[in-house]
Amino acid sequence: MPETITDDDMIQMLSDMGFDQKMTALFMELKCSGNTQGQIKILNDVRSVILDNIHREESQIYRIDYLIYWINNSISHI
Repeated sequence: MPETITDDDMIQMLSDMGFDQKMTALFMELKCSGNTQGQIKILNDVRSVILDNIHREESQIYRIDYLIYWINNSISHI
């Protein structure tokens, strides 16, 4: 049996995920009306945005690592 999550707990989790008041209100309205598919769509959309950001930042890290490698290699050939 799944753990019970209170509305206050859910609101806190949404806030921790970066939901603003408007998105939180919409999410909670969907919950009250029993529209779980609407809730899941919102969560999947937010998850997708977060993953896109992670991938973009990962690409930046690869570029940084390459420049560090290139600079270190250039120094060793002087």
